[in-house]
Amino acid sequence: MPSEIVYVPRKGTNSRKWDNLRERFSFDNEPLPLWIADMDFQAPQCVIDALGEYCAQGVYGYYSVPDDYFDAIIKWEKEHHGYNIEREWICFSPGVVAGFNWLLQSFTAPGDAVIIQTPVYYPFSEAVVNNARTLVESELVRTDTSYRIDLNDFEQKVIDNNVKGFIFCSPHNPCGRVWTKDEITKLLNICKKHGVIVLSDEIHQDILAKDYVHVPAATVGDFNDILVTISAPSKTFNVAGCQNSFIVIPDEN
Repeated sequence: MPSEIVYVPRKGTNSRKWDNLRERFSFDNEPLPLWIADMDFQAPQCVIDALGEYCAQGVYGYYSVPDDYFDAIIKWEKEHHGYNIEREWICFSPGVVAGFNWLLQSFTAPGDAVIIQTPVYYPFSEAVVNNARTLVESELVRTDTSYRIDLNDFEQKVIDNNVKGFIFCSPHNPCGRVWTKDEITKLLNICKKHGVIVLSDEIHQDILAKDYVHVPAATVGDFNDILVTISAPSKTFNVAGCQNSFIVIPDEN
C-alpha cells in the first residue's frame, strides 16, 4: 500500500465519472460527480506494479487464468470474511452487473417475478426489466438514522407475486447498511421457504465503517441450494476499469 493517499485529477482522461457527467445530467453550475462509485485516489502500489509488469511485456493476447487468481479469492474470503470457498465454485465475470444479468437469465424465465429492496443500485431494476422479468419492489423502511428491512412486506410480496429471484445488495448501496447475521438469516429463510433463488451482490464487502463487520450471506446457514454470491476487488482497490469480478456458486446443480 502507498505511504500516503495520492489524489489524481481525472478530468480530460476519458473518465466516465468526470467526463460524461454533463451528458447524463443537466446543471447550470459545476456539479459534483457523485453518480458513480469510482474513487479519484491511486490504486495500491502493488496493483500499479503488477499492471506495469504485465503491460511492459508488450503482448496482450489470449491468456489462461493462473492458479493464483483462484488462490487469491479463496484466501481473501477466508481471512477477511470467514467464508470457505472451493475452487470449483468460482466463475469469472467481467463485472457484477454482467454477473447478475447472466444469473437472472440462467435461473429465471421471461415473465418471472424478481424482487429487489429499494432504494437500491439502479442496474438491479434495469437487469430485471431488460431481461423481460417482472419487477417487484420491497421498500426499505427509513428510520431516524438508517434503514431497516420490512420482512413482512418482503415475504408478502414474494407470496403475492410468486417471486422466483431476489437480487440482494449486501452491504447495501446506496443506504450504507451493513446487514446483520440475524437480518440476512431471516431474509434467506423466507427465500428458501418459497423457493426463491438469491443473487447476493457483495461488491462493497470491504468498504465498511469502523466497528461494522460484513457477514457473507453464504455463511449464515444452509442456503447453498438457493444462493449465489457475486463480488469483486474493484470498489476496494479502485480497479473497476479492469473488468474483473467473480461469482461463487457452491451448489453443483
